[in-house]
Amino acid sequence: MKARGRNIGRISMSVKFASVCLIVFLVVSYGQYAYGFTVKQPDASFSDLTKEHALVMGNPAAAKKAVVFTDPDCPYCLKLHAELKKIVAERNDVAFYIRLFPLAMHKDAYWKSKSILCSSSLQMLEDNFENKPIPARDCNSDAVDKTIALAQSLNITGVPTTIFPDGRRRIGYAPADVLMAYFDGKPIVTAQPQKTVPAPDQTDISLPPNAQARPNSKAYAIVIGIENYRQKLPRADFAAADAKLVTEYLTKAMGYPEENVVTLTNDLAALGDFVKYFEKWLPNNVEKGGTVFVYYSGHGAPNPKTGDAYLVPYDGDPAFIGETGYPLRRLYDALGKLPAKEIIVALDSCFSGAGGRSVIAKGARPLVMTMSSESIPKKVAVLSAASGDQISSTYEEKGHGLFTYFMLKGIKNEDVVKKDGSIALTDLFSYLKPQVERIARKQYNNEQTPQLIGAKKN
Repeated sequence: MKARGRNIGRISMSVKFASVCLIVFLVVSYGQYAYGFTVKQPDASFSDLTKEHALVMGNPAAAKKAVVFTDPDCPYCLKLHAELKKIVAERNDVAFYIRLFPLAMHKDAYWKSKSILCSSSLQMLEDNFENKPIPARDCNSDAVDKTIALAQSLNITGVPTTIFPDGRRRIGYAPADVLMAYFDGKPIVTAQPQKTVPAPDQTDISLPPNAQARPNSKAYAIVIGIENYRQKLPRADFAAADAKLVTEYLTKAMGYPEENVVTLTNDLAALGDFVKYFEKWLPNNVEKGGTVFVYYSGHGAPNPKTGDAYLVPYDGDPAFIGETGYPLRRLYDALGKLPAKEIIVALDSCFSGAGGRSVIAKGARPLVMTMSSESIPKKVAVLSAASGDQISSTYEEKGHGLFTYFMLKGIKNEDVVKKDGSIALTDLFSYLKPQVERIARKQYNNEQTPQLIGAKKN
C-alpha cells in the first residue's frame, strides 16, 4: 500500500492477534444534534418501549416519561442514574422506564440484568450501583434477550441512552437540569453546540495527497462499502462513501492503477461478488512479489453455533449467516494462497453481534469474539480499531468512520512520513491509535483501543 512513494506495510506476524473487531468504525447515524440531543424517530412506538421488561422509577401515572437503556456495570449509567433519582425526588409528574441492556464488554452485566429483572427490583439495580452484592437468580425469563434485540432494532449501540416520547435521544450522561429543561420545554444549553454532519467534500481528508506515488502495475485492491442491505438491516452509515474515498486515495495518490482496483458498493457487493473477486479475480491477476489491499466497510456477524466471524454481503441474512455470509477464515485462506509479497486487510466491521456495525440473528446473544494469530497467514497484516469487547465509534462531525478518518489523515500527515518519503504501517498505527482513543472517549463515552496484527515493529 503506497502513498507519495511511501511503502505502507512492512509485514510479518510479530504482533499477536488480539481481536476480530477489525478496523471497526461504528458508523451509526443518530440524526442532527440539537443542543446535545439527537433527533430520530425510533422503529417502535414509545408506548411499546414502556409496556414490559422495564423498571419504573417515579410515578407510573406521570404525564412526562422517558425510557432509559442502561447497563448495571456501566460507570456513566451509574452517574446518570443518580441524576434520575434527583428528578423523581423533586417531581411527581416524571417517570423513567429503565430497560436493562447489558453490553458484551461487561462480562457480569448479563446475569446481573437477568437477576434484577427476575426480581422486578429497582432496588436491586440501585444496590448493584452502590457496589452491594446482588443474588444470582434465574427465572427462565427472556426479558434481557428481548431488550437486547429491541436495542439492536433501534440501532442503540451505547449506554446510557435516553429516549423521549417524540423519538429524541440523549446519548450518554446528562445532568438533571438538562433533562428537565427538555421535559419542561425550556431552552437546552449544554457544552455541546448544535452540529450537523458535513458532506464528505467538506472534510480535511476528502482530497487525496497532492503528490503521487509511481504507478505499481503489481498493486491490486478490492474495496467494499455496504451501507444499505436487502434484508433491511440497520444502515452502516458512511460505509459506501468511505469505500469510494479509499479508492480515490489508492488510485490518485498511492500508485494503484485504476484497472487494478475493484470497488463494490451496496447491491453490487452480493455474496456472489465476494466469491468472484476474492477467489477468482485476485488469483487470476496477482503476480509474484505484488501488493494486495482489501478494505471492507459494512456489517459483520457471528455464527452463534460455531463462533466464526462473517462479513455480511448485501444479500446476507444474520439468521442464515452460514449460508449467506462470507467467513473471515475463508477470506484469509484465499488471501494466503496468493503469490503477493504483502497483503493488508482493513475491515470496517465488528463481529460480536452487540450492535453498531455488527448484526446477529434474532434471539441470539451477542458474543465476545477472539481469534488466534494462527488464523491469519504470515504475509497478511490486519488493522483492528477495537478489541472484541469494545464498541467502536464514528466521527460523525467529520462524516467518516472514526478509524477511517485518522487512517487517511495519517497518510496525509507529514509527521508520519519518513525523510525518504516512505511510511511504515507501524508508524501509521502509532499516529492513529491515540487519536481514536481520545475522540471515542471524549465524544462517545466509549473505550476504543485500536490493535495492529501482523506488521513488523521498527
